[in-house]
Amino acid sequence: VLRDPLAPLAELLAHCAEARVVWSGDTGPRHLARALRRPAVIVAGPTDPRHCAVTAEERLVRVRVACGPCHLERCPLSGAEELACMKRIEPERLAQETLELLAEPSILPR
Repeated sequence: VLRDPLAPLAELLAHCAEARVVWSGDTGPRHLARALRRPAVIVAGPTDPRHCAVTAEERLVRVRVACGPCHLERCPLSGAEELACMKRIEPERLAQETLELLAEPSILPR
């Protein structure tokens, strides 16, 4: 578990290398996991899935919202619609995607 969100790149790389599965947004840890061919569950949020090819080791999780995908770094909305693309993703769905990914025969156990 990565404790320091500002961990040096080498430490982050080591965490990804040792992880059974990496959970990440469409950000740096995702790309490190991909380079290491580690299984990863990716929360897409504002990312357009047409712009991020998914490998056999990855599962892209997102929900459709009226305002997205927007590719914005900061959500301009407020109230119930603020960050809806992230907040509407159920933890159970992430867990299910993780279990299904790890059950894939092509995903080698460590």
